Amino acid sequence: MGEVISGSVKKFFLDKGFGFITDDDGVEYFFHKNDILNAKIASGDFVLFKPSVGPKGSIAKQISLVSFEIPSKIFFENEIPREYKILERSSYRFSIFGVDGRIIGCKNSTKNRLKIYAEAFGANALLNIQYNKGQEERTNDTIIYDEDGDINCIIPNTYYVNTHLFSANLARVGKKVSSEAKKDPNLLHKIPLDTLIEESKKYLDEKSGYALIRSAALFAIIVLLFNSLLVAPSALIFIISLVIAFFVTRFIFPNFKALA
Repeated sequence: MGEVISGSVKKFFLDKGFGFITDDDGVEYFFHKNDILNAKIASGDFVLFKPSVGPKGSIAKQISLVSFEIPSKIFFENEIPREYKILERSSYRFSIFGVDGRIIGCKNSTKNRLKIYAEAFGANALLNIQYNKGQEERTNDTIIYDEDGDINCIIPNTYYVNTHLFSANLARVGKKVSSEAKKDPNLLHKIPLDTLIEESKKYLDEKSGYALIRSAALFAIIVLLFNSLLVAPSALIFIISLVIAFFVTRFIFPNFKALA
C-alpha cells in the first residue's frame, strides 16, 4: 500500500507512545509515536499517513501533520466549495420538524434550522440531507351560542397542514493551509464529532434520570405533608415534615436547583 490518505487523530496517549487515527471512511488505524514524522501531534489533529496492515490489524505509517482552515460558515452539501475537503463526518443523524402556518417559507426555514445542531457541536457542514413532506389533520371547531349564552351547536371544521421533516449528518470541512497558519480558535474542533454527541446524549440521559427521581421524591414529600396535616394536624408534625423535605432536596439531591 503506497498511497497516502488523510484522517484525524482519535486518541494519542503520549505517555504510552501510541494512539489511533480514524480515516475519512471511519476506518481506525493504530500508530506508534516512532511513525510520526517531525511533528508534535495531539488528539483531534488532522494528518496524512500511509496505511498498512500489522499482526493485529490496520496500522498507520509515515504520519505527518496537516493543517486545515475550518470556516465558521455552515454549508449544506451542495454549497461546499470545491477546494474544501470533508475532514470528518458524524455517524449520527439529526432531524428537524416544521409545520406550515404563519411563517412564510416554512420548508426553507425548517431546513435552515438544521444549522443549529451543526453550530452546537462545532460542525460546519450538513451531509446526506433527506426531506420528507407530509400532512397533518387539524380541527378548528366553530361554537354557536344562543341568546342565553348557552352552546347552541358546534360546527366541526377539519383542515390539513403540510409538514416538513429534514434530517442530515453533521460534518467538518476545511481548506488545506500551511502549517504556519493561524491556530484554530474553536476548541470543539479538537474533539471528534461522535465523541461530542455521545457525551451530550449521556449528559441528557443522566439529567432525565435525576429529574425523574427528583419528581418521585417531591411527590412523596407532598404526600407526607398532606398526611401529616390530616392524621395529626399539629404544628410540630408539620414542622418535622418541612425539615424532612428540606433534607431530601438539599442533601440527597445536591443538584436540585441545577436540574430544575
